[in-house]
Amino acid sequence: FIVSTTGTAAGAVPIVKQRRSVGMTDVARVAAGMNELVEADDRQGGHTSLETAAIEGRAKVLELQQRNDSERVRRALYALAAEYTTIAAWSCIDLRDLDRAQMYLHESTTYAGLSQDPPTGMRVWVNMAMLAYQRKSGPEQLAAAQAANASRAARRDPFFGSMGRVRLALAHSTLGDPRAAQRALGAAQDSLGKAEEDERPRWTGFYGAAELNH
Repeated sequence: FIVSTTGTAAGAVPIVKQRRSVGMTDVARVAAGMNELVEADDRQGGHTSLETAAIEGRAKVLELQQRNDSERVRRALYALAAEYTTIAAWSCIDLRDLDRAQMYLHESTTYAGLSQDPPTGMRVWVNMAMLAYQRKSGPEQLAAAQAANASRAARRDPFFGSMGRVRLALAHSTLGDPRAAQRALGAAQDSLGKAEEDERPRWTGFYGAAELNH
């Protein structure tokens, strides 16, 4: 009716461009970028440019999230957002900017929860424990270590179980409880002995028998 009477109304309606859907190919692409940052951290340690790159990577992930309609992809993208944010936090820990690191880790905890990804959750708790040690907060270090030790990742995979128990041992040591520390360390060694060779996230590459013995 409007078109027939005015001839102009139809032309006034804007054309909405179809947004390209997001899939696991996009997830793999941004995951590759995240792994490059992990490798850069292995080579150089935390630095300001690494923090900046991590936050830029997170921004790209969250932009993809706005165009996503799949639950599987949504969880994977939130896991990557948590990973990127944790890299930024770790850079700040290396730079001794502990307040900024804590801000990032709080953000990372939210993304990890939304992802429902056990290894991502484990990484956040491990970093929280490390940060609490740097801040000389023994009770918070112990609480984060207990959360890591009780996580789904630690319950499902002896490798992560060992990682959680190491953080627990260090927390008990910080609080002056050597017996509890020794028990946790022994449990960490037992768990690592039961861990099978498996494909795990790139960030776990630091942990093994050498790190445990150290």
